[in-house]
Amino acid sequence: MLAVFLLLTLPALAQVLFPAGSPLGLAPPPGYFPALAFAGFANAGSGARILLAEQPAMSFAVARALVAPQRQGLTEAVVREVRAGGREAVLVRGRRGESAVWLLAAPGADVTALVTVMVPRVPVAPGEVAAIEASLLTLAVRPVDLAAARAALPFAFDEVAPLRFRQSVGGAAAVLLPDEVGLDDAAAPRLTIATSLAATPPPADRRRAAEAALVGTLPGVRLEGGGTLRLGATEAVVLEGRLGARRVRQWVLFFERGGTLRVLAEAPATEFARLLPAFERVVESIRRP
Repeated sequence: MLAVFLLLTLPALAQVLFPAGSPLGLAPPPGYFPALAFAGFANAGSGARILLAEQPAMSFAVARALVAPQRQGLTEAVVREVRAGGREAVLVRGRRGESAVWLLAAPGADVTALVTVMVPRVPVAPGEVAAIEASLLTLAVRPVDLAAARAALPFAFDEVAPLRFRQSVGGAAAVLLPDEVGLDDAAAPRLTIATSLAATPPPADRRRAAEAALVGTLPGVRLEGGGTLRLGATEAVVLEGRLGARRVRQWVLFFERGGTLRVLAEAPATEFARLLPAFERVVESIRRP
């Protein structure tokens, strides 16, 4: 009934649009247009963003836990079960600081669609709330095209055996794994390359920024060393650590003209030394336009 009510009480939405290389699309609300820096849509006037990210296939219960308000740091939250893109989905609306946030998780046998809407103000007018939620219900999922997804990334890299490009996340990150393991295998070795448009910190603050990024991604990681190196004309801060039975190495490339690129290698401690040359060769091959 929610979907019917919203679609009947609002002006017709635009047609479903798919960001370049993304298997996820939706009909954006009025005032939102395809973004250039990420897979999704942006409203230049308000600063609001809609981010589309595909996750590995998961159960409905796991998807619901993924967007749980407590886990996502949301207050004043409302959680509803809806249908989006022909799938059972969980829609969460809440507040994070001074921003209104919506999260939609729609699991499937192929991928789990995760949509995040951030509007940098509260409260949001009822008409805008209705338009955003009607847009979320237009979610569409098409087959993953790995070649298109890779081509749409804002950086390029070489595959080095046994690592192969297996997934793009939100149009801003690439995941490489060995061919023989699945995306949902949390114990498998992996290399993740993710870009950020955040301002490049001054040299004195880069080590601290790199440590904060690693701890934020892998809570509980124990740092065991690190340093700096030059990759062409780019400085990188390198950190090494251990998380349980896994070893990790992180490279953060700081570009003087702005932005960073973070590369995170993870593998069981028994396999890390064998895979390290492949990890390093991929990192050395990374290129930005």
